[in-house]
Amino acid sequence: MIDVFRHQMIVERHLRAMGVAHFDLALLDIKTGNLTVSDYPILEQIKESMQWLWEENQDGKHIMVRPHGVHGMTLLDRLTYEQVNTMTLNGLEPAVVVQVDDGFYQAWLKHDRKLEVQESEIMGRKLSELAGVSAESTQWDKFGYLAGFKLHRGGDYSDFQIQLIEDGGKVFSRAEEMATQLSQS
Repeated sequence: MIDVFRHQMIVERHLRAMGVAHFDLALLDIKTGNLTVSDYPILEQIKESMQWLWEENQDGKHIMVRPHGVHGMTLLDRLTYEQVNTMTLNGLEPAVVVQVDDGFYQAWLKHDRKLEVQESEIMGRKLSELAGVSAESTQWDKFGYLAGFKLHRGGDYSDFQIQLIEDGGKVFSRAEEMATQLSQS
């Protein structure tokens, strides 16, 4: 039996730091490659589903999340610890950071406003360039891993417990500057 309360607290901290009211939750079955997406309009619904989510995760499904619809977040993927630190020092402080594997992180950056899809794609490319990661991971509708659950690696590799590293939830310092640059281009 899992410590449901502990996992609820981790999930709640992760989602509150994202600062959106409405989420899409995805279960990726690593055995079949099937992705099931559900719309969760409020955090309470996710909290009420914790036992079920944990069971699905134990059954080999990755638990992933993204803001629903048009939003003001950018996900950067496959970051190293050094890249996360460099981002922070350069005014790109993540609202949320999760460690998804030994040495790799995902970071959600919170903008000062919602970005339409095209704006989000352009901003994602610029942020990925500044962070030194592939722009392929910054599509506006990309899912990130939800902290507190396992990343199933399969084969000879042991599973990895996704860790919540940062949950400050703040808009990054250069958000307004970058939004101004975006509007001028």
